[in-house]
Amino acid sequence: MKLSHFLISILATTAFFPQNNSIATAAFFPQNNSTAAEAYIYCSNDNNDWEWLNNRNITVPGKWRFYPMNITNSFVVFILTGGENAYIYLAEKCAEEFGNRYPYPQPASSIFNNWFVFATQNGKIFPGYKTLY
Repeated sequence: MKLSHFLISILATTAFFPQNNSIATAAFFPQNNSTAAEAYIYCSNDNNDWEWLNNRNITVPGKWRFYPMNITNSFVVFILTGGENAYIYLAEKCAEEFGNRYPYPQPASSIFNNWFVFATQNGKIFPGYKTLY
């Protein structure tokens, strides 16, 4: 495991899991103890090929969270501050730069991270490849 993946796992475990035991969607995206963050953007496709959007010169605001799939698996999402409209804007930017080769905008914390996807505060998950934990 790369050091950056290990550090992300530790940070995610301590910072992204909900602080309460609520089962509702809000438990996946808690409002409390949230820290604003930024994500770089890359554009990807169904073959897990990707390119940096605008040569890694674009960042977006939001919050990193673990999203539990079931009792044993979860993945990391980046909740966009602008919600679905921000995602649509990024998808349009991917299309402008790469045509239909890389249709899915995805968030990155650095050049050495796993695969993460965008989400909205209400729990909508956008397409893209994800690393399961």
